[in-house]
Amino acid sequence: MSKATALFLIGLFNILAIPAVGYASYKLFETLQAIESMDEKIHHDTATYYYFLGSILWVITFAGVIEYFKILKPIARVSGGVIVVWFIAGLAMANIIPYWLNHALTDAGYIACHDPREVHRTGRGESLIYQKTPCP
Repeated sequence: MSKATALFLIGLFNILAIPAVGYASYKLFETLQAIESMDEKIHHDTATYYYFLGSILWVITFAGVIEYFKILKPIARVSGGVIVVWFIAGLAMANIIPYWLNHALTDAGYIACHDPREVHRTGRGESLIYQKTPCP
């Protein structure tokens, strides 16, 4: 693979990570606002928060840039550790946020029901509808 192709792909993946992380953030704040406004039904997909892992690309790219240009040598020395910590933090967020939201929803009086529109899932997580009334 040529250097130009590699740089293009890295840039493309970094750009694609922006809407992925933005979507996970949006869904988190949307759910929190729905709890606050006491909506009748709240759709919640626990696998959404794995999109936060896309932000690891930004850290890897930043580490590669400072290593390539030999700038910020103290940061360059610890960049491997920063990448590992960022990845572990992303995995922790992907697992802790749905657990925390589940408790927030049940504490607010919502009942978890499986989403009947969800027929097949190839990813990790559950698609749930939280509602105030019992499941049908």
